[in-house]
Amino acid sequence: MRFNVLGPLEVIQDGELVPLGGIKQRATLGLLLLQANRAVATSQLLAALWSDNPPVSARKMLQNAVSGLRRVLGGPGGVTLETRPPGYALCVEPEQVDWLRFQDLVERGRAESAAGRHFAAARILREAVTLWRGPVLSDLTEAGVDLPGLTMVQGSRLDVLEDCVEAELAIGRHYELVGELMAEAEAEPARERLCGQVMLALYRCGRQAEALAVYRRTRSVLADQLGLDPGHELRDLERGILNHDPGLVLPNADLPTSPPPRPTVTATAPPPVTSVTVERKPVSVLLIRADLAAQYGGYDPEDVDETFKSLTVMVREEVEHLGGVVHGTIASVWMVLFGVPRTREDDAARAISAAMAVRDRIARCFPGAGTVGEPGITRAAISTGEALVTYRQGDDATARVEVSGSVLMRCQQLLALSGPGEVQVCDTTKQVGGCVFGFANTPGRPGRWSVLSVAPTSSRHADIPFVERDREMHLLLTLIEESRQHRRSGLVTLLGESGIGKSRLVLEVGETVARTPDPIRYLTGQVRPLGKDRPLDAVADVIRSYAGIDAGDSARLVAQKLATSVHALLGAGDMATWIIHRVRPLVLPAHEGADATADVREMSEACRLLLEEIAAESPLVVVLEDVHQADESLLALVEELVGDSRSIPLTVIATARPELQRRRPGWGGGKPNSTTITLEPLSVGAAHDLLAALLDRYGLNRSIDDRELEAGVDGNPLFALEYVRMLREGVSLELELASPALNDDDGGTDNQVVLLPHSVYSIVAARLDALARREKAVLQDAAVFGETVQAPVIAVISGRSPFEVRECLDGLERGGLLDRTRDGGRGSETRYAFRSALVRDVAYSQIPRALRADKHRRAATWLSDQATSDNDLLAHHRQRAKVFTTATRPEVAYTVGGSF
Repeated sequence: MRFNVLGPLEVIQDGELVPLGGIKQRATLGLLLLQANRAVATSQLLAALWSDNPPVSARKMLQNAVSGLRRVLGGPGGVTLETRPPGYALCVEPEQVDWLRFQDLVERGRAESAAGRHFAAARILREAVTLWRGPVLSDLTEAGVDLPGLTMVQGSRLDVLEDCVEAELAIGRHYELVGELMAEAEAEPARERLCGQVMLALYRCGRQAEALAVYRRTRSVLADQLGLDPGHELRDLERGILNHDPGLVLPNADLPTSPPPRPTVTATAPPPVTSVTVERKPVSVLLIRADLAAQYGGYDPEDVDETFKSLTVMVREEVEHLGGVVHGTIASVWMVLFGVPRTREDDAARAISAAMAVRDRIARCFPGAGTVGEPGITRAAISTGEALVTYRQGDDATARVEVSGSVLMRCQQLLALSGPGEVQVCDTTKQVGGCVFGFANTPGRPGRWSVLSVAPTSSRHADIPFVERDREMHLLLTLIEESRQHRRSGLVTLLGESGIGKSRLVLEVGETVARTPDPIRYLTGQVRPLGKDRPLDAVADVIRSYAGIDAGDSARLVAQKLATSVHALLGAGDMATWIIHRVRPLVLPAHEGADATADVREMSEACRLLLEEIAAESPLVVVLEDVHQADESLLALVEELVGDSRSIPLTVIATARPELQRRRPGWGGGKPNSTTITLEPLSVGAAHDLLAALLDRYGLNRSIDDRELEAGVDGNPLFALEYVRMLREGVSLELELASPALNDDDGGTDNQVVLLPHSVYSIVAARLDALARREKAVLQDAAVFGETVQAPVIAVISGRSPFEVRECLDGLERGGLLDRTRDGGRGSETRYAFRSALVRDVAYSQIPRALRADKHRRAATWLSDQATSDNDLLAHHRQRAKVFTTATRPEVAYTVGGSF
């Protein structure tokens, strides 16, 4: 039995919620849990239940509540509710109460931090923070129960979050923290330490203007609410940002200035503990070479060193901004990894953008460095494929990453063949990340492509037939029509996993709206994860479309079109001038050097006013795609546009992935005209029809096997398109466009396979990497066992406690990766089944072969000890353990072979 108080009160036994009595019984239990294993005075309990006016029978009612709790807790859970002067005490093991586990983790994490072991501290403190599911005992406080000490407990979350952020900033996780920190700072603007952490994270991300804006906001809040000035630490940080203090930059963790001290081992001290995680992962490797020494540094070693130090700063700033990691340098070559430690589905595109950004920056800073077609001295190569990644973390808190695989060798070969100013990519990189780039094939060099441009060349969404979304489309059109008729604003959020059909749906809705007799403007903007910080770029897309601004327009023409459209709408007054002045930096091309972050607040206000005026003139639909990637300033603008149901015919359609709800739980909440539509995977029949239509469109004479359809397409329209595209382009297995993963045959041969394009593999791998590390590990262990799992066997496979495994399985079920089932009656062990065979297979594929063999042996041992063992399943695990123990080469199970 376990108890959760860091959120609504929950009592869980065998994976099921235990029903409790009325509010008095729940409040009594909540207070006892907050002070678990300590006596709580009867007077304190009475005060919590009835404040200052307890009835005459209050003590009797409390005794009845305690008696009822004893009946509920009297099972085999190891929990007792004792009468202990001056009141009662609930005796539980620390691991049974999330509040006690939280306190233990915090103590351990702070000890690691004090010792300078920041990696370990960050991991432990982040685990503590993730235990919180909302305000403490929120169901009781909403019912009016005032529990003593609740404010102190509630405040501890922010204290620990700040400690966790401190450790994570020390190890360079500023990019991952920015979104979370800004949301917390918005809710607690007077916390100076939190404000400083937001400023530091933003500054390290290259967002100096936003960092200073955060300082100004906090200074204003402190002055208005408390009549105080910021403390000296915050003022010093502001001065450091203004002066670009080198001390604010994270030290280079990859190239330490001196080796760590050798640990002293005595007869009584244990040797240093090193944790090792080995995983098969899709990665994009970028090699950049700059031959500048002779031209700009001569041959003196000090001059050369100074030149390449400045180059290293440029490379690091550009690639880290896009989520890459500088893994190391050799002479004038930098190796950058995308996909380590976390896979993103657009890693290949990020690598291409980083290569071009580095090339162009060096060309600007070193005249003569050149671009394509000029005698330049910078060249780059990118290769994408599967690699074996090893993470090592020891007591010195330094994390070392080792990467191996043929993807590195292919990248070296590409770099050797690259010319000055060129960015060369392999087939896989082009296939997976090339939808926004232009390429040219090198004659006589198959598998080599030169990147020519960053202009969009095609859209995948229009290529996908529109199937099984009629209900959602009808709902969207109805909401748009209601907004037009009743002249009111509204927000529609389209939620769904990557490729599920959000963009295809809004494209179809736009085409339908364009055919309506009454004019409705339908303008679209895209939130981009790549490129420099332009937080309102999606809204800028909308305004460009309204003003008729094209991608190739000069800065002068852009300004002219903007002014013409705004004056036509608002006349020649002061408001029009004010809006034009603040919107112009947003709509100018990025290469014109316009500062699109100069004053985000004023720009946002100008955009809001302009869009409201456009809607007031004619009904307006604004589509913002991929809002889960949006900056907080854009999210605030959207909520302001539709706040309080403004009396204008404006509908905002925001497409996003489910992480938006995790990032902003209150998104759209409380708005009178806010609707959320979740797109579910296509049914098997609809997916079959979609795939058949795509095969027919491209003249591919293939039969569709339902087993492969269910395992590979997974109800995702984009996955179906990627499969067909791979078949249409005749993918070669040697080029790794089909990602290696799992042999699906019990006999260990390679003749029974499932198609899996690398792009699909990356999307699923990115979803798994978004999980907490321990949840991902448990999911991989579950994939080893089979389609349906239980906590005891996963505990054996993983070496974790059953309690921890149950927690992880519950979290995976809440995250939509597992479904809860039950084969027996009440009290039997809960079973969990994978919702997606594709997720299961990709999770399994990430486990190295030797580790797979060990896990299969553990599963076989557990099964052989069961009285009702499944003999077929036992034989399967024994056979798989043997196969992977004797394997001498990587198996390629996801391939283009076999019938489709």
